[in-house]
Amino acid sequence: MSHRAAWIIGLVALAVGIGVGAAATYLLVAPRGPEPRAAEERPAQREPARQEGAPGEAAPPPRLEPAEASAGAVLAACNLFPAMSYRARGFNAAYYFVTESNSYTEGHSDIGSNSGMMTDGQRMTVVLARQPPPGARELPGFLGVAGEGGSISHAFRLPEEEFAAGRSTTAYWGVEKPLELRVGQSATLCQFGTVDLRTGHSSDRDLAFDRDPLADFKPLPRRGEGDNDVARVTVRVMRMDPSWSLDSPEVKQFLDFRTALRRAAGGGE
Repeated sequence: MSHRAAWIIGLVALAVGIGVGAAATYLLVAPRGPEPRAAEERPAQREPARQEGAPGEAAPPPRLEPAEASAGAVLAACNLFPAMSYRARGFNAAYYFVTESNSYTEGHSDIGSNSGMMTDGQRMTVVLARQPPPGARELPGFLGVAGEGGSISHAFRLPEEEFAAGRSTTAYWGVEKPLELRVGQSATLCQFGTVDLRTGHSSDRDLAFDRDPLADFKPLPRRGEGDNDVARVTVRVMRMDPSWSLDSPEVKQFLDFRTALRRAAGGGE
């Protein structure tokens, strides 16, 4: 790792740590039946709030003073996009992220990936930088899982080395409502992507986002003669049965996304 990139990685890791507690959070919850409605209760009357401080107390003089660092402040200082955070409630979930390029340099779109498991109650947080570190040509991003049982952090990157005309569009989307998944059901939590300006114009349509989280995952299409260069990262999860582990056949099949990517590229198994 270069020294000029170390500062951004440290700051991003700090942002992920703070964002775990303060970023917008969405739940992955188990399906549930109708809940009985409780009888309505009238809210208790509250007394008017009392002003603190003695009457006529002088305001503090103009000054700079230490302040608690909020998640938003750290994200802004590191020039990061808003963090996305998801918590598993009522089940364990297997997950993976895959970074793709439409150049298909290796004969398929996959250029980087990782996987793992988040247990009941743990939280996953994903964050992406708005700009590359000084002198670099790739956007750094991080996926962290934390909570009871420990924590883990993965780094990913959106490469721009092949972007002939420089980055033009950066976009992302994420699930904004709780997902009630069945055992063995998978979903896309979020996607990030960048597009260059090879054709003279670009938009997030080049990223081929599928904003239906329950739709089957579709690989990034191969770049054609008149297309822009595109890089994209996708984060997916699957609800696990309580008896499953990462070595269970059902989980292994979910995590074997590379086979699907190679098959879609015409590379067979």
